[in-house]
Amino acid sequence: MLIIASFAFVFSNVAQHSEAFSPLDEWVYYDYVTKVPSQGFVHVGESIGTEALFRMSCFGDADGPSGIPCDGPNGTYDDPSEYSFKGITSAAGYTPAYFWATWGIANSVSTLTGIDFFKVARATGALWLSAGMLFFFLAFTRLKIPKLVTFGIGLGILALPNTYYAFTFITTDAPTFFWGSLVIFLTIRFIQEGKGALLLFFASAIGFIFKGTLIFVIAFVIVLLIVALISKLRITSSNFIKLKLIPAILVALGMFVFTLVWNSIWAKFVAANAVGSSPDQGGEVPFTPRPFLDGLFAFIPDLTGGKSQNLMDYTSAPMALVIIAGLMGFLLVSKGFSFERMFGLTAIICAILLVPAFVALYFLQSGYTVPIEPRYGIALTTALVAPVGLLPNSKLGIQIILGIGILSALIAISGVVQP
Repeated sequence: MLIIASFAFVFSNVAQHSEAFSPLDEWVYYDYVTKVPSQGFVHVGESIGTEALFRMSCFGDADGPSGIPCDGPNGTYDDPSEYSFKGITSAAGYTPAYFWATWGIANSVSTLTGIDFFKVARATGALWLSAGMLFFFLAFTRLKIPKLVTFGIGLGILALPNTYYAFTFITTDAPTFFWGSLVIFLTIRFIQEGKGALLLFFASAIGFIFKGTLIFVIAFVIVLLIVALISKLRITSSNFIKLKLIPAILVALGMFVFTLVWNSIWAKFVAANAVGSSPDQGGEVPFTPRPFLDGLFAFIPDLTGGKSQNLMDYTSAPMALVIIAGLMGFLLVSKGFSFERMFGLTAIICAILLVPAFVALYFLQSGYTVPIEPRYGIALTTALVAPVGLLPNSKLGIQIILGIGILSALIAISGVVQP
């Protein structure tokens, strides 16, 4: 059901999208996708290609068309300096993993069906979303969450604004839900059975190569492994953890070391192949307490709709309220030392503290702070919503969660509510 709903959600919304780029860097991502078959990756300082320039001139983004006036697909769009940021790509820091996958799938489908490449590239989000839902379901099964609650929460996720932007446009956020859910599922299995250490390590490594925001999942996993080892002595035989000390240390240490090594290797590769400077997007700011305070709740659904206040913020509010109420309720009523409780508490604590910790580390390293977007927490979705399902479930509670999930999903799939 969740997989079918995921495909229906993406296909319906993509079909109703305009030709304009999304406001979340889809312009530079589309440019990267069109370039990978000819050059493999994009370089720091590289200009946006003519295909993306044409679309920006003729269709634009949330602010409308810009740059050289539109002269149709056969026009001349050869002066990137006429566009924002002088037409320099801001996507050079990403590995080509997501873009190669998107191009390969979109090119094959477009060639076979004749459907516009741009629309198919957007629709590849259906594969990432449905694959993520599969491991979301398997992780919840491992945590003994009732199936109806799992379906209700999974369907409700479709209504959240982050889901809309991550899976119905071209964006590097698309694969993070899949990789995050896979790593979380493998972690639960590793803790419960003591098996699959290498698979867990490689899944986290590949996911991190796709996008660095998987670091939040890796940090969660490391904390969870530590908590599991410490709490193992207090857990009853019915919830016995088969995790062993040495494999757990090796996996946690391996994950940590890999992120450092890979970041260093990729940074040197990017610098060595640069052809100019990156555009100044104003992301780095002098130290203020604000990023730390904002970071405390960056990954918690926003009931106010932030600054946008569009209709989608209101139609997604019931599911956001379920998640927030569930997190608070879990903190208040969960008792004992079961693995499920340790998982839920670790998820809540990490969701609140990981972003401020990251901002602090970045400041200590660079002397600047950076804002962390809520969408960077998409990889943690499975862990973040798990405490809702781990609450003691009454028949009425299950019906409420399932009902809100179904109604929210129907609205989201219909595509009638878009920002």
